[in-house]
Amino acid sequence: MLERNSFYQTLASRRFSSDTKTGMGVLLILEYMIYRLDINTETKLTFDLLRENVSRTIPDDDFISAVFYLTRKEQNVGALRQIIEAHDPKTQTTTEISPQVFSASIEGGNYIHPITLEPVDEATYAEQVITYFVPTPEFLLSVAV
Repeated sequence: MLERNSFYQTLASRRFSSDTKTGMGVLLILEYMIYRLDINTETKLTFDLLRENVSRTIPDDDFISAVFYLTRKEQNVGALRQIIEAHDPKTQTTTEISPQVFSASIEGGNYIHPITLEPVDEATYAEQVITYFVPTPEFLLSVAV
């Protein structure tokens, strides 16, 4: 199945730096998504979930780079889409926020809640602002054939 998957074929032929294990991380994440991911029940792929299912021989920095590499739309990568959600404790609602708003809300190590705009500590921020990934429709089509 790997050899027939267009995402895997494209990425397996890419040249990654020999100084990192990012390329291996990309392929291992794809293998997990193709063979073991149940797309009917596992729709939110957190860093922790992906990490639990990919070899620990990939250093953390390379693993994180591999996950974000899979979110790139250019060069036919785009197997994952990053979603960032902020929970508003006042209204008990959750809203998707842009990566730009997310970046601005943690700028300089100061945590500003992206919805309430109030300063919060790091632990509160981590509880109320969640990032995860979902397989793109293009990737899902590639595993359906």
